Amino acid sequence: MVAFHFGRTGGWGNQGYDCKSCKTQGLYQSRNCSKYFPDQPHNPTYKWEPSYQTSKGEFYFVPDVSCTECPISFITPASLELIQLDVRQRLAKESTGASLYGSDLSRWSSRIVDAFVVIEGERNRAEVARQEAEYGS
Repeated sequence: MVAFHFGRTGGWGNQGYDCKSCKTQGLYQSRNCSKYFPDQPHNPTYKWEPSYQTSKGEFYFVPDVSCTECPISFITPASLELIQLDVRQRLAKESTGASLYGSDLSRWSSRIVDAFVVIEGERNRAEVARQEAEYGS
């Protein structure tokens, strides 16, 4: 969930989450970076949450999505790979109408099917949160 929302909210393009910049600026000291500073004392007050914006520039959040360490160190390569695979699957379907593994889900890896279901659920939750922020609940 964190990997999906981090990407959707521009996290990968955010200079504040560039590891080199973070180290230079000392941001890691409050972010619980287990990737580069696993022995750093844990900051119990740090919590990353995806911050989305409405078309009017108002901020909103998706409930129950957060992590207590820097999302760069929290997101695993396996999670990132599944997010990227979902993007490739969507692009293939939109551009050609084809599916990466064919239309028979019994031929798909259950891990990939599960990941795609979770990702679609997160996409829906983000859309519901956006609609509630834009138009009220």
